[in-house]
Amino acid sequence: FDDPHQYPDKLHDVSELGEYLGSKYGGWHDGPKQYATREGKFIGLPLATIGNAIVYRESWVKEAGFSEFPKDTKGFLELCKALQAKGHPAGFTHGHGVGDGNNYAHWLLWSHGGQMVDESGKVTINSPETLKAIEYAQELYKTFIPGTESWLDVNNNRAFLAGELAVIANGISAYNTAKINKDNDPKLAEIAKDIRTTNLPIGPVGKSVELFQVTTAVIFNYTPYPNAAKAYLQFMFEEPQMKDWITSSAGYCCQTLKAFD
Repeated sequence: FDDPHQYPDKLHDVSELGEYLGSKYGGWHDGPKQYATREGKFIGLPLATIGNAIVYRESWVKEAGFSEFPKDTKGFLELCKALQAKGHPAGFTHGHGVGDGNNYAHWLLWSHGGQMVDESGKVTINSPETLKAIEYAQELYKTFIPGTESWLDVNNNRAFLAGELAVIANGISAYNTAKINKDNDPKLAEIAKDIRTTNLPIGPVGKSVELFQVTTAVIFNYTPYPNAAKAYLQFMFEEPQMKDWITSSAGYCCQTLKAFD
């Protein structure tokens, strides 16, 4: 989602604050901590993890002849074909969507065993597994609503909530929008009642592989007020503020400190 490891030399070391907060609030969850630390030092504070999942209309999936959502990529492709035939296509972001587009693209690659680099950092994207992922994506794309090449993060939400789509990959935002507006809009009330979520299908790699966004709070070296910036971050991460922030995010931003589980 954002990557402090692209410019670690331009960031303030916040290890003292990271260790203090981790000690006070039960430790950091491992995934977010890895994004925020480098060579044993905190180059940022793990702010949130943002989940992503399949969001679908249950009634339309059943109408297409599926009693449950397929768990593998082969069944998923067949479902998307059936949904398209019923006039309720799927739609996944092919544009520059920071979250949804990246989540979908990485899932396509990883689910077929592809990878961009190996553990040593060598670029390995040119592989038979990547080609298999592209071939699958081509077939899947044929079932999509037109226009996904230009989509940003908001477009799949809008199309889904307009009743144009049966399946998207999304965080909590599409469901939450339908939920909070259902009393004022009968169509959104119907959608909110019909929404279900599940993991992205498992591909030939044989296991679940999904990209979540991890966002990190950083302090750049150019700030003339590093101590004020650190004080602000400490204030925001202390329980009264962090607890309210997590609650108000309605499931969109998930906690990075274990005490807030």
